[in-house]
Amino acid sequence: MKQLKKSIIHFQNEAKKSRDNVTRIFLLEKIFELQKEFDRYFSVAKVLKIGHLPSPPTSISVIENQIAEINFQPKNLENLSWVKIRLNPDRKVLKVGENYQILVKFSKPCYFYTIDHIIPITGKSKSYLIEWNDHLEGVEKFIIRVPNSMVNKWILLGTFQVSEPVGDEYIEVVASQRPITSLPAYLKIKEDGAIQYILDGQVYQNIDKLREYRKLTPIDEVVGKIHFQSRR
Repeated sequence: MKQLKKSIIHFQNEAKKSRDNVTRIFLLEKIFELQKEFDRYFSVAKVLKIGHLPSPPTSISVIENQIAEINFQPKNLENLSWVKIRLNPDRKVLKVGENYQILVKFSKPCYFYTIDHIIPITGKSKSYLIEWNDHLEGVEKFIIRVPNSMVNKWILLGTFQVSEPVGDEYIEVVASQRPITSLPAYLKIKEDGAIQYILDGQVYQNIDKLREYRKLTPIDEVVGKIHFQSRR
C-alpha cells in the first residue's frame, strides 16, 4: 500500500505539471485505477484490523471530477451552441434541502434530450437519461419538442430539491432541429424504488463517449452544458 500511495503521489505531481489535456487525462486515469486498487487493499486491511495503515492519498470522486471537468469543457463548435442552460438560483454550489430550478433556452425550434451525470463524494457515480414523458414509449419518453413560439424564451424543465449524497453534477442538454430518433445506449434499472435509464461506465468516460457519439449521429446535434455542486 505504501508503494501504491507513492505511485499515486508521483502521477499526481506529473498531472499538475502537465499543460496538455490529453497527457493530463492519461495520468489522471492512471491515478484513478491505482486509487481503486489502494481502496480495495485499504478496505480489506480494515476488516482484518491491520494497524498503522497509510492514509488514502486522494479519493475516487476527486480524480473522477478532475477528469470529468476536462472532458466537459466545450470543444470546437460546441462553443457556438445555440442551447443555453442555467439554474435558479444561479449559483455553482447548492445546499442540501435547497430547492432549485433547471431552465433552458434555444435560439431555434428543435427537439432535445437531457443527460445527468452525478459524481457523489462517497458512493458510485452514474450517468442517466432524464425521462420527461413517462406516459410515452421508446425514444419519445426522453424527448421534448420546442416549437417556434418558445424560441428565445427560458423554459422551466422542473423544480428539484438537493438531497444526499452530495457531490458534483454535470447536465447536458442535447438538441437538434430534426426529430431525434436514436439515443445513447442505456440500461433500464430499478434503483431506490424508481426506474432509471443508466448509461454504462464511469461519468468521465460517458462524457467523452457522448461527444464521440454525437460526431457519429446523422443529425445536427448541439449541446448546452452546466456543472454545479451540492454540499451539506
